Amino acid sequence: IYGGIMLDKLDALKDKYSKIVNKKKLHGVYNGFDIDKLLHKPKKHNFDKSVNILISGQVSEGKGQKQAVEAILKLNDMGYSIKLFIAGDINKDYLKSINNTYGKPNWLKILGKVDDMYKLRNEMDIELICSKSEAFGRVTIEAMLHGIPVIGAASGGTLELIKDGTTGMLYKHNNVEELANKIKVIIDNPELYNNITVNAFEFAKGFTISNTANEV
Repeated sequence: IYGGIMLDKLDALKDKYSKIVNKKKLHGVYNGFDIDKLLHKPKKHNFDKSVNILISGQVSEGKGQKQAVEAILKLNDMGYSIKLFIAGDINKDYLKSINNTYGKPNWLKILGKVDDMYKLRNEMDIELICSKSEAFGRVTIEAMLHGIPVIGAASGGTLELIKDGTTGMLYKHNNVEELANKIKVIIDNPELYNNITVNAFEFAKGFTISNTANEV
């Protein structure tokens, strides 16, 4: 069980546990959310000034923050004005490796642990999920409910939540060029941006606590 809809999917964890449990005995249940506390009106494309992009979760190799930094570096070098905000508990060695490689550009904001993610997301335009092995993707659903388009790595549980071009954007994990291009596409296409925020918002509203309880 990992949290109550789309039970034909849940491939990431089912595949993992099918090695030790008969697959016929496995039944997947998605996480439920207190929807009312997470809802925010879907955002509209309005990039007259700098674009704010968020990546959240533990700052570590597994979450792929380096991919985000490299992609934003490429885009800023192309003339875009983008700020990248990194939120989450920090693995100091991993953060040091980022600083040693890229320095501390003024567009990179290392926030550490953030107590009020809802307030932070009010200022964000796009959210990234760069980890390879998301079991489910709580952060993805939270961003969708906040009306923010998500660009995620096409692996693990992220594949079960994002339909490329409809409820978000997908890129091949570790392919920084493709990640940068997906960010560019969504910035350059207001209609696509607006459609994704609405589609993802409606999709994510299905992940309620009551649905999870009923499935359990």
